[in-house]
Amino acid sequence: KLFRNEARTNNDYTQKAADSLLNYETVNYFNAHQHERVRFLSALQEYKKANILVTVSLGVINCVHSLVIS
Repeated sequence: KLFRNEARTNNDYTQKAADSLLNYETVNYFNAHQHERVRFLSALQEYKKANILVTVSLGVINCVHSLVIS
């Protein structure tokens, strides 16, 4: 479940980043810089949270595995 959540948030983050860059002229035309900034940063924050959870869980799994082996 953690890996799926990380993959989902990663896809959401990269989609919003690409969308912001590809639609730069539209964002300028409608003066929506603040909206795009908030949208991008919230997606980035969610991805960071999911990435940290996956990293911590893999660290715990590796430590437990090392204990079992030794």
